[in-house]
Amino acid sequence: MKILLIISALISSPFLPAQSEINNKTIISNMFNACVDQDEYPNGIGYQYSYCGCFINKVSKGMNTRELVEFNLTMESKKNPKQQQKTLLANKKIKNYIVDCVSSTFEE
Repeated sequence: MKILLIISALISSPFLPAQSEINNKTIISNMFNACVDQDEYPNGIGYQYSYCGCFINKVSKGMNTRELVEFNLTMESKKNPKQQQKTLLANKKIKNYIVDCVSSTFEE
């Protein structure tokens, strides 16, 4: 799954002060659109929409804007896909969100 697309939309979004939750509609919409904007949907498009909704919901409630921007900048500095995947899974919050959302989406 191309989770990396979720974060890439942030570069064009406005940087806001840190808060306990991300409420900026532009950031949330860009992340969701990047998540579902893939060429292939190995598990079907319905699964992809369900997964992306879950993931974006968890990120928006569990991270603040500063954390997400810092994470995005770290991801952008890694040009190699294997390095990006390693960085993605090294972030405990992101890793937990992925596991939770993949699990819950497959259980639906």
